[in-house]
Amino acid sequence: MWSSASNTRSKASNRVSKFRADRRNFVVACLVLALAPILQSHAQAQQTFVTGTVYRPNGKPAIGVSVHLERTGTKLSFRTGGDGRYFIGYVKPGNYKISVNRNRTEIFLRLISLPANERYDIKLN
Repeated sequence: MWSSASNTRSKASNRVSKFRADRRNFVVACLVLALAPILQSHAQAQQTFVTGTVYRPNGKPAIGVSVHLERTGTKLSFRTGGDGRYFIGYVKPGNYKISVNRNRTEIFLRLISLPANERYDIKLN
């Protein structure tokens, strides 16, 4: 008899513990869902991208040139595709040096300030 009462108490205690854990998990899930849009917009506000097309002096796209974006401690690079386009993403807004290299020779250099979602076309002379 004694073990039966102990088993009943143990089962009841397990149910209470399970209920508390389920309730805690539910509350945490609700908080995560409620805060997700806020956290996502905050993360997006701190990153930007640079995209554009590099053109040769004759107006045609510059294919296979390297576009570099530099700032203290950060250097990002991208090679233009068959249409002369480049995309450098996940960059913090701020002041950068953007340069274009062909065959390891710098052929374009400019200082730019990047607000959010900037498109920056380059025409080579």
